[in-house]
Amino acid sequence: MAVDYREYTSKRTGEKSITATIRVANVKTRSQTFRTREDAQKFAEVNEPKMKAAATKASKATKAKRLDNPTLLDYQNEELETSLDLFEKSIHIRDSHHCTIRAVRLNCGSVKLGEIDRAWIEGYIAKMLNGCSHSGRVYAYNTIVHHTTLISQVCNWRAEMLKLDIKRIPFSTKIFPAGWDNERDRRLEPQEEKAILSTMRNIEGMEGRHWRLLMGLALETGARLQELVWAHWNKVNLPKRIWIIPAANTKCKKERVVPLSKQATRIMKLLSLMASDGSPLVFHSLADASDYKDKESKRRSLHRISSSFGRIVKRSDVVDFRFHDLRHEAISRMAMKPRLPTAKLMEIVGHSTMKAHRRYVNLRAHELVDAME
Repeated sequence: MAVDYREYTSKRTGEKSITATIRVANVKTRSQTFRTREDAQKFAEVNEPKMKAAATKASKATKAKRLDNPTLLDYQNEELETSLDLFEKSIHIRDSHHCTIRAVRLNCGSVKLGEIDRAWIEGYIAKMLNGCSHSGRVYAYNTIVHHTTLISQVCNWRAEMLKLDIKRIPFSTKIFPAGWDNERDRRLEPQEEKAILSTMRNIEGMEGRHWRLLMGLALETGARLQELVWAHWNKVNLPKRIWIIPAANTKCKKERVVPLSKQATRIMKLLSLMASDGSPLVFHSLADASDYKDKESKRRSLHRISSSFGRIVKRSDVVDFRFHDLRHEAISRMAMKPRLPTAKLMEIVGHSTMKAHRRYVNLRAHELVDAME
């Protein structure tokens, strides 16, 4: 955007004149000749604002047209981080996506959708294998698969939203080494359980007691962390020994009825003696009931509690044990109960397929021997 003034002298008459030329992007250039510089400047002062306004109007019209009719170039130039933000606000987002999106944001850089190809995916995988998570753990192949699957899903979703017919993002687990998909089968050893409970006893007050009872209830029910943390007293029926986990708290969004063992019932009775009038939560010292109303607050609370458990485990000198491993231990123990059919156990712990259930039942050699007696 500029105004140029050029002076001319007529060879025939010797008279001087000045030409004012106004250039504004996306608007036709205007030029006019005057006898004096003052007249030329007045011309510029009057017409330059008009041309700017016309350029702004044209730009808005072009932008609106592109929004109504996005092009392949719009898709290619959109940064992955922008697409992740849009996906997170969409109806397709799941609770499990949030942590993965946060990790992908930290590691994807300023890549654009048009730059994501097989080579970029391979580079991302290599970067993750050489890095560590925020908790200091090396990324597992299964975690990286979650990342790359989400990236592919978001890219394909954006193409669908923009109504573009493009090839799907190329990704295949064939680029991983053989045996990459070995499922986690971590069990809790007796001495490890004692060490962790001992550390929890050093935590003063209600919080320490809640930690011990939370771990005990996890081992008796096989419930997930979010199911335990957001347990409400109005869903616990001690006389009937039943705990109902509402659909909102389960992974598959289906209500689940959990029968309480004798030990689980004793734990619930102890927890009832510690119940707070100001909170409906069973574990009110570990989580704030106000966080339950907001998805992001729930996510942050669970992350905080999970991290706290990790620190307790570390102080106990127990290596590579996570809260979710308590679910593996619990389900393996429950599978040893002779009067509990597999189909009923799957219903209790919330497994919809035998494949998922088998991942959690990891019996030790001596347990198999005992089962044969």
